[in-house]
Amino acid sequence: MNLKGARIALAVQLLTAVCASLDDPTPISDQTNTSVLNAENGTLSALSSASEDPQLCQKKSNLHFDSEVRFGEPITVHFCNPQEPSDDEVPWIGIFKDKARLDMKRMPRTSLVHAWLNDCNSQSECLERTKAGVVEFSAKDPASSWYNNFPLHTGTYRICFAKEVWKETLINDSGSAQRWDVDHTHKLIGKCKQLVVLPTKDKMTRQAKVKSANGRYFVGDDIIAMFDSPVPVPNQWIGVYEKNGTKKHGGPPEGNLMCKSHLWAYAGCGNQEGDQLESRSCAERKKSGIVRMNETNLDNDPVCEAKQWPIPPGKYYLCLNFHNYEPFTEYKCSKKEFVIKKRRRKKDKKRRTSRRRQKRTTSRIRHKRRQK
Repeated sequence: MNLKGARIALAVQLLTAVCASLDDPTPISDQTNTSVLNAENGTLSALSSASEDPQLCQKKSNLHFDSEVRFGEPITVHFCNPQEPSDDEVPWIGIFKDKARLDMKRMPRTSLVHAWLNDCNSQSECLERTKAGVVEFSAKDPASSWYNNFPLHTGTYRICFAKEVWKETLINDSGSAQRWDVDHTHKLIGKCKQLVVLPTKDKMTRQAKVKSANGRYFVGDDIIAMFDSPVPVPNQWIGVYEKNGTKKHGGPPEGNLMCKSHLWAYAGCGNQEGDQLESRSCAERKKSGIVRMNETNLDNDPVCEAKQWPIPPGKYYLCLNFHNYEPFTEYKCSKKEFVIKKRRRKKDKKRRTSRRRQKRTTSRIRHKRRQK
């Protein structure tokens, strides 16, 4: 059977399943998976169909997800579109920062979008119309956030099912000239629903440990970090920081660590590129490991002052960060500092050796004079 025929046959099966599921009282958690056709390569993959929940395709509940999720865990959203999709509409599911505390029936500003996916579980254009399905927000592909903003910080959010509506209008300019004006707006499909990301576990930071493998490095040496993380999360990373300049005796950095790191690398991947194809996220979770950092790990965030290699001489600390976007306030720093010193030149060594010899000779002469 060719791809087009497979799509038609699968669509008939899914529509039959949708109709049957409306009379099936079985909860989502007890239902079996449905095979879904991948429109790009024609392969079948297992995906729980949200249409099997009898409440979703009725009047009120077109979204279903756990209203509370643990910090660092993926967010799975089941949806059902009660409207017939149009060629001029692009349905999508978005996670919004719930700052304005708007009525759930109002469309939030798109500037508050933290993550989003089209109804085909991708940020790419959907090749087929979807009546019901599942999308998942996480550090794994498909990419779903702006700038790898996962995991979500502890707090309140709202998830909305919306559609981007495109409209073309023929405008008559002065004279006989005509042109098409293209405009688009975003409209809700049903009500938004609240999502709460729970506070981090106490032992996530309290029992975490990070330290330098060496107490002293020379300028230009690789910095080696060793870490233990009892509750690892995706996109967890280690940064190199100068000692706290606000304290008399220094100490590890405090407060928001935005723009303060000289070097950084993902704890789970050991690099800045991550392990995903569509983003630079690192979904790998490691409870312990060793990370080596050098000039390839400079923190050159475009909103911060560019860091230079090699790191200048001084006293530094390592911090294990659990936040992957600002503010960076969830972290555990090393108890002990490490020192970066200037590398001695050969000429300097010879000079020092010569001075030492001169001092020894002088002290011997003085000693002999005293004996006489």
